[in-house]
Parts: sequence; C-alpha cells; structure tokens
Amino acid sequence: MLSALDVRPDAMAGSWTLDAGCGAGRLGNSLARLGANVVSLDTAETMRLAARGNRLPNLHYLQADLMHPPLRPGAFDYVWSAGVLHHTAAPRDAFDKLASLVRPGGRLAIWLYSAERFSPFLAVRRMIPFAHRMPEPIVAALCRYLAVPLYLAGIAAPLFARRRLPLATVRFGLYDSLTPRYQSRHTEREVREWFARNGFVQVRKWSELGLSGQRGG
Repeated sequence: MLSALDVRPDAMAGSWTLDAGCGAGRLGNSLARLGANVVSLDTAETMRLAARGNRLPNLHYLQADLMHPPLRPGAFDYVWSAGVLHHTAAPRDAFDKLASLVRPGGRLAIWLYSAERFSPFLAVRRMIPFAHRMPEPIVAALCRYLAVPLYLAGIAAPLFARRRLPLATVRFGLYDSLTPRYQSRHTEREVREWFARNGFVQVRKWSELGLSGQRGG
C-alpha cells in the first residue's frame, strides 16, 4: 500500500488515512501502529466485531456504504481501495466518491480487475452467471471441485509467462469471482480518465491495473 501511494512509513504518522473496503481490517491495524489516524470502512457486519476488539485509539471502524460515505469531503491525506470498486453497481461513481474524500495534495490509490487480460475466473462466472444467487455452501463446494481442473491447467502457466497459482489461491479466486452480485472489468485508459476528471496529477501505474495519483490544489 505504501509503495502504491509512493509514501514512506514515517509519512503515516499523524495522517488521516481511509481504507475503503477494508475486509477484515488488517491493513488499517498495521497503519494505525505506524501512527496514522485510520478509518477502516466496509459494509460487512464483521465491522462490529472488529470494532469491539479494537484497542487502538487512532483506529476507527465504520460500517457504511461506499456509495454514500458519511465522511467529510477532503478529510483524508491518503485513500486506499483495492479489489472493491469493481464489485459496486457503478464503479466510476464509486471512484468519484472516494476522490472527493482526498484533500488537495493528498493521494489516492486503487486496484481493479483488468479487462486487458484473459481471466479463467471470469470465464467460469460467465458460464454460471446465477452463482451469486445460490446458497453459500453450494457455491463453496462448487469452487472446491472446479479449482482442481483449473489448478491442473495452470501447470502450463509458466510456458506463457504467467505465474502458477497454488490450489488454495485458485479456489479463492473462483469464490471471489462467483459470489459477488457485481463484477466489472476496466482498462488502464478508462481509469486514468477517472483520475484526470477528478483533478488528480502525477498518476502512476503500480500494478497491472493499480493506479495512484495526487489530488491537485
């Protein structure tokens, strides 16, 4: 996360940082220990459990909708969102919401699914487009079975300059692809336009479809 935002660990101290779509909240915990004032935001009910176990006064858990964040515009020095926007009904609108929370001179980093490479997980989703409506235990079992042939097919991945994925990662990739109601794919050009439209400069690519930028003054 620090590398993506192009900041040093000591720059976290005293900053206000938002982890948008924080999942279990491990990142926010680590950043808070670096001295950042962190807001870890997610819609999941697990936010309540994480908040009850929190002992850090500078770490705040917020159960809220990313599309309607109850946060002041321009409140954050750093905003991070990885693997989240493509699971919203309107990713570009969700990006605009995050961008509005960054102060002038602050930084925003996001990571999205790329539309510019083949994904076996997306191929399976297209074959079973109704999977997100199925009971969770059935989807989990389906992922366990489907992961085996995909894992075996991945043995040849190094021949195509691709990294071979462990079986557990393949299983998770299937689950992550099949269970969400929404899943979109995006191009680098499209995402750069989102940054530009919101007044971000020095936009840099830090992974296949991970980009970060600084909000102009």
